[in-house]
Amino acid sequence: IAGNYPEPIVIHLFYEFGHICNELEDIVDETKPLAIYIHYKNAVQKPIINFDTDAKVEFEPLSLPVFKEFKLKFDRVYNNLLAGECYQLNLTMPFYFRMGMDHSPRELLNLMWKHSLKIGAYSHATYIDSLGKLFISNSPECLFQLTKKNNQYKIRSMPIKGTFQVGDEDQREQAWQSLLESENDEAELFMISDLMRNDLTKIAMSPSKIIHKKYPLNGPGLVHQLSLIEANLSRTQSLGDILLSLFPGGSITGAPKKNVMKILKSIENYNRGFYCGSPVLFYRNIKTA
Repeated sequence: IAGNYPEPIVIHLFYEFGHICNELEDIVDETKPLAIYIHYKNAVQKPIINFDTDAKVEFEPLSLPVFKEFKLKFDRVYNNLLAGECYQLNLTMPFYFRMGMDHSPRELLNLMWKHSLKIGAYSHATYIDSLGKLFISNSPECLFQLTKKNNQYKIRSMPIKGTFQVGDEDQREQAWQSLLESENDEAELFMISDLMRNDLTKIAMSPSKIIHKKYPLNGPGLVHQLSLIEANLSRTQSLGDILLSLFPGGSITGAPKKNVMKILKSIENYNRGFYCGSPVLFYRNIKTA
């Protein structure tokens, strides 16, 4: 972790890589990718271009979840909760769309992110020409972040639980107050925060601490509720140590994590892949165009 990275490295970890991290190798689908590793020769920082246009990205639905199918899966989740197999579980179902018009990767990103207020706190995109794939995330959540201060390495995690819609910007403070008063959202956040504290403590082998129990994160049309958890790291700890303990995040799995992931595998019946995965970025100096 403490090494130099003169050439940027980007790793996209798919959700199913978490089965390896949580000793669930027996449920890994060997025909599906678990990660993408990209080693760049150089990188140049460029501003996001805001097109002066009213054009929008339009999508046509190809396949949407059916409520009857969702209800059956929800009932199975609920029965697991009642049986004490888990305390919190994040059930997902996929939506599939097709773009109404063809756009180059750059055009698509410009159209989607032309308004800075609509860009998530940790949004990112990677285009891999050889695969013909564009991976886009507008996520507001950060699984972990490393910092160094006074020769001490620290690791922070910022799990999110609780989101309120913001109609007009002048209603943002009111939405945050409503979120603060939500007992259900508080219970979910504290449960996952406790899980993340435990995961961080396993890495550092010293107690992690909560910097913020509840903190607002403003996003496009939304206000989220997060906690900020911090632990100290030694120079001997590696990226592998961190991922084995943290990945995937508790907020997109549930608690207890290992058992929840087994339940999700049996109920969801699809690979989340890039969705609910995490990117890891290593870089030192990036030139400014």
